[in-house]
Amino acid sequence: MNKIRCCQLIVLLCLFALSPLGIAAQNTAAATQGKTDKTDKTDKTDKTDKTDKTDKTDKTDKTDKTDKTDKTDKTDKTDKDEIKLPNQFRQITLGMGLDELKAALLQDSMFNFRGDRDVSFLPAREESLVETSGSSFVKRAFFQLRDGALFIMAFTLNTGMMDHYSVFTDLVGKYGQPTYLDPKVAVWESDDIRVSIERPLTIKYIDKKVFNDIINESSLIQSKRVQQRQEFLDEF
Repeated sequence: MNKIRCCQLIVLLCLFALSPLGIAAQNTAAATQGKTDKTDKTDKTDKTDKTDKTDKTDKTDKTDKTDKTDKTDKTDKTDKDEIKLPNQFRQITLGMGLDELKAALLQDSMFNFRGDRDVSFLPAREESLVETSGSSFVKRAFFQLRDGALFIMAFTLNTGMMDHYSVFTDLVGKYGQPTYLDPKVAVWESDDIRVSIERPLTIKYIDKKVFNDIINESSLIQSKRVQQRQEFLDEF
């Protein structure tokens, strides 16, 4: 009996599968499976596309950051390379000798140089000082030489014809922001030259190498004096 029932059930299933209703059910299942496959493929494709876009975005961001860094480095190097402080005012140049300085001052109508009357010799290591009055924009000028070479020149300007703001903004436009700034002085420095504006209105050019040598020598002399003083006190 059981075998007969199983055979009848199989026959009914076969007839149902061949019937229009069975065929429709099979088509619906196939369509559903197809949509599922397409959805899976679409999801995978979307995920792949998103991953590719993310990778490309990351690479682009890294490239942009690298490019910006490179440009910044190049700009910084360019700025440093372009800034070269002057060692000359009109025909007067740091490092020139006393005779050359006197000749330049005599030929320049900006200065009322009177020759040797404006020259003083200092006892410290063959130092000499030239001080002269000026005309128009320059009120007074000072030049200091050591071992026969000019290492400081300072020009006090006529505040009736020139103002601090105009000079400061002009130097900022040429040489960038000052290395040091306070209410009394603005300083620009390179490896060799120091240029400063001191209030009320004096511009100084300094040969840093010579100037630093003088400071070091002064420190040594001071240290030696302190040592001698202490040695004298130890005698008591």
